[in-house]
Amino acid sequence: MIDRSALHSARVMATLLAQGQRIDLWSLGLALVTVLSLLSLPLPAEGWESGASLWTPVLLGASLLAALAQRAMAMHVSFDAAIFRAWADDWAKDGAAPPTADLAAFDAALIQCGLSPPSAPTDRPLDSRLGGAHRLLKRQLAAFGVQLICLAIALLAIGLPSY
Repeated sequence: MIDRSALHSARVMATLLAQGQRIDLWSLGLALVTVLSLLSLPLPAEGWESGASLWTPVLLGASLLAALAQRAMAMHVSFDAAIFRAWADDWAKDGAAPPTADLAAFDAALIQCGLSPPSAPTDRPLDSRLGGAHRLLKRQLAAFGVQLICLAIALLAIGLPSY
């Protein structure tokens, strides 16, 4: 009989990580706004005279960098969501292998595929993996937050009159 708590933990984490796709879509939309804002900025004739004008392209660039970081994390979050979903589906079947066997086999496959270094541990418990996946989703959300804040400040600066 499979450990039901492992099954439910994997299902909950897969569902939570699926929210990363929504964050990624919002980030993509903001990145498009950022690129359009950058393209609409006037070119300086002899340099920018006001601090707002100088900081606007810097903030827009920072927003794009945060979007790239968010995208990289979104790819990893999506991968993790699929793995947790697959584990939950496998562990729900009668006669399923115990989670510890699946986890060790998964780690060995990561090493074999070159996605993990050969020295990586292959005995990490499920709780450690759940915590790592949750931290990654929080980092993705933080990168999205930085992207949004930088874009918002830049858009405010664009709308402010220069003195």
